[in-house]
Amino acid sequence: MRESWDRVGAVITWNYVIDEIGEHAIVKTRIEECDIENKVVSYSYLGGHIVEHCYKTVKSKMQATPKDGGCTVKWTIEYEKMNKNVPDADIYVNYLLGIAKDIGACLCNV
Repeated sequence: MRESWDRVGAVITWNYVIDEIGEHAIVKTRIEECDIENKVVSYSYLGGHIVEHCYKTVKSKMQATPKDGGCTVKWTIEYEKMNKNVPDADIYVNYLLGIAKDIGACLCNV
């Protein structure tokens, strides 16, 4: 991640590796909502492998909730497959969990 993700309209380029399927790729996202007070970040996927080859649309929303000196993070993902042969987005779960921990830690520190 190279840009600040705390402002609406920011475009962020992520490099990622999904070892389980051998995917090394880039995805671009745009921040659609950033509500620091309620610890919510929403974004849409603009480009990269998953948008170009797998899903017509992808949108995510994350909300961190303080709990026991840390946070729990709820991450909602909406997507539309390009065709029936595309795998469900759950293949990205381990990667997303790592991101959730990083972003959740940041949201809990504001």
